[in-house]
Amino acid sequence: MDLNLTDSRYAFHINERGVDKATGLKKVLDILNVSPGETVAIGDSQTDIPLFDLCGYSIALNHSEPYVKARAKHVVPGKEGEGLIDAIEYIALNYFGERTSIDISAPN
Repeated sequence: MDLNLTDSRYAFHINERGVDKATGLKKVLDILNVSPGETVAIGDSQTDIPLFDLCGYSIALNHSEPYVKARAKHVVPGKEGEGLIDAIEYIALNYFGERTSIDISAPN
């Protein structure tokens, strides 16, 4: 079996060549009858690049490696959790026309 090893700086990913995150997402989108052009990928590592290539829009988080950022259509200023919030707010503002505010403070 021909395998591919990828270091995402979080974990080592071992996949059969030709199998990646986009492979799985394509199957789910087929089941849901949704076009990849109607989806947004948010990611921060090399393993997310196939999703960037598949989806209609792609967003990289600011702590991503430069080559990952270069493959995304947009890069948000935040890193990690804050970056995810930035990405969701960007999508809400640009695709739904609303300014959102997400409260991530601890519950009282």
